[in-house]
Amino acid sequence: MNPKKDHYQAAMDNFADLDFISESGNIRVTLEYIDEGWCGEYDENDPNDAPLLRFSVDQKVDASYEWSGVENASYCTRIPIDTDRAVLDRIGQHILRQVEDPLSNDYSIKRLCEKLSWISPEEFQDDGREHKDDENLAIMSAINTT
Repeated sequence: MNPKKDHYQAAMDNFADLDFISESGNIRVTLEYIDEGWCGEYDENDPNDAPLLRFSVDQKVDASYEWSGVENASYCTRIPIDTDRAVLDRIGQHILRQVEDPLSNDYSIKRLCEKLSWISPEEFQDDGREHKDDENLAIMSAINTT
C-alpha cells in the first residue's frame, strides 16, 4: 500500500471544480483537475509525480450570457490537488484580480497567464499579506498588454 498514492486518490475523489467570478459577473476563473501531473498526464505509479490543478479563464462576451473560454488562458499549474481550500481560494482570487482589468479592456492575457501558471501554494500561505507578486504582476500585465 502506498500512502502518498492513497492520499492523492482521496483528494482526487473529493475535489470539485472551484469557480471565482468577477464583481461584474463577466469573468470567471476556474481551478480544476483534469488528470495532469508534473510531466503531462498524472502517473500514480511515479513516486515523484503529483496530480496538479489547471486554471482556465472564461468570459461572457455577448448577449447570450454563455461562458466562453478566453484564448490562451488555460494552463496547468504547480498547485497539487491536495492544497488547502483556503489557499486555493486565495490563489483563485489572485488570478481573477490579475486578469480582470486586461480582459475588461480587451487586452491579451496570454503572457500574464503563462506567468500565473508558475504559482505555487507556498506563495499563498496565510501570513496576513497579499500575494508578494501582486504589484509586479499588475505591472507586467500593463506592459504585456500595451
